[in-house]
Amino acid sequence: MLVVDRDEVASARLAAELRPLQHIVSVVGSLTSAVEGLTRRDVDVLVLFTDSGAVALEGAQSIRSITDIPLIVVGPDASAENRVGAFDQGAEDYIARPVFPAELDRRIRVLVRRDRIRRRSDQLAGPGQLLLHVRSHEVYIGEERLALTPKEFAILQFLLEYRGEVVAPDQISLSIWGYETYGSRNYVEAHISRLRGKLTEAGITGAIKTVRGVGYVIR
Repeated sequence: MLVVDRDEVASARLAAELRPLQHIVSVVGSLTSAVEGLTRRDVDVLVLFTDSGAVALEGAQSIRSITDIPLIVVGPDASAENRVGAFDQGAEDYIARPVFPAELDRRIRVLVRRDRIRRRSDQLAGPGQLLLHVRSHEVYIGEERLALTPKEFAILQFLLEYRGEVVAPDQISLSIWGYETYGSRNYVEAHISRLRGKLTEAGITGAIKTVRGVGYVIR
């Protein structure tokens, strides 16, 4: 794992506590060093410490622009604003200080295991008889192939990879278009609407649920 924390003493102590739990830990003190570290070595998960929500959001955006590895933001408190903000910018998890090594260890293992399953899986199943084939870029409902545009396919794949989890429009935007459409929720909603229409025509109604004020989910 790669830990990003300006507090060198605290991060060194945390790394020492995590290594006996079978983690290989590297520590850097800035986002610039983190980006350099991500390009030079294999990293399974990144843990970003911040003393303010604004810095966390900026950091999550910077990381998401270059990689999709699991990202955990450690913030100053458990306020809904900080938690939701971190998720909206692409973080997979948010933890409020103080950090307990045993808890962080369990959260990391869950995220890394899920990420590895996602990367090696060629088939993603949805409700009904929906089946998405990642490598061949095909979607079937039963025996019938569903015709999707590349962006519709990418959105459906993203939602299926996080099946059961509510993902924010900005998460979808950053994953599919990068910063090109960041903050333009109407753009994402239009693609979701067309994708829903095609699924409905194929016999799968209500596959993509809207959680008002939060985002979308396929259960």
